[in-house]
Amino acid sequence: MYQELQAQVYEANTQLRTLQARLADARQRYEQEMATASRIQELAADFQTLARDYEVNRMIYEDLLRRRENARVSMNLNTEQQGLNLRIVEPAYLSHQPSGPRLVHFAAGGLVLGAALPLTLLFGVLMIDPRIRTGAELSDKLGLPLLATIPHLDMPREAAAERRGLIMSVIVIVLTVLGVLAVGILRMQGVI
Repeated sequence: MYQELQAQVYEANTQLRTLQARLADARQRYEQEMATASRIQELAADFQTLARDYEVNRMIYEDLLRRRENARVSMNLNTEQQGLNLRIVEPAYLSHQPSGPRLVHFAAGGLVLGAALPLTLLFGVLMIDPRIRTGAELSDKLGLPLLATIPHLDMPREAAAERRGLIMSVIVIVLTVLGVLAVGILRMQGVI
């Protein structure tokens, strides 16, 4: 029985050593595979970089081939005198005046628009306003004859204020027109 047990111990030890050797071999292969996997990732990144560089170089090469072919066709056409022939009729020159509307046109348009817009708005407001402003309107609306009207009498203070406002408006308009004209003249002379 002892011999049998000792044989089983030897057999178990042999199996244990065999399994330990296989485990060590498996661990070594596992480490090799992990190293290979990390190397594969590095190689994949290198491959992507190389593929991108190849694609760029291929596009540049195809562009150069296209240009070379165009140049060859152009040379052949020029040698056969069938190409596009250009002849200069008159030399290029700098224009003396710029094309398009100038400052004078904008200044005149501004003056016209500045005068027309307020008058148009005033006319529109008067057309829409329902108040009666003249005696003729009153007789037309009521259908009765107008016997008399009482004129509006300004107080001296109101008349003076109205004159001052009119004088200030005329001064502002004259200064604006003179300013626009001065800028236009200076612009024509090339100072501005």
